[in-house]
Amino acid sequence: GILGSLLRPPHNYPPSSLAYIKPATQCEQTQLVTQYCNKHGIQACPVGPIVYYQGFTRAFLNGETAHTSLDLLEQVYAAVNDVARGKDVVIIDGVGY
Repeated sequence: GILGSLLRPPHNYPPSSLAYIKPATQCEQTQLVTQYCNKHGIQACPVGPIVYYQGFTRAFLNGETAHTSLDLLEQVYAAVNDVARGKDVVIIDGVGY
C-alpha cells in the first residue's frame, strides 16, 4: 500500500515521519492498516472524531445529532492537525463510498 511504498526505496521515509488518520468511519474495529502502522511504528489515528452509526445520516438531516456540520469539520480539522504535527507525510483515509 501507500504507507509501505513510502517506507521503501526510492522514498525511504522513516516511520516517525509518517502518519495515518481515518477521520470519518463506519467501522470501529481494528483495521489491517492500523495493525500495519503499529507494527512499523507509524503514528495512527484509526478512528477519528466522526463515526457514522446506523441512522446517522437521517438523524443529522433531521437535526437530531449533537453536532452541526461546522462542529464536525472543526473536529476533523483538529484531529488531522494533531496527527500531522511534525510529520512529512500524512495519509488521510476516506470513508470509501
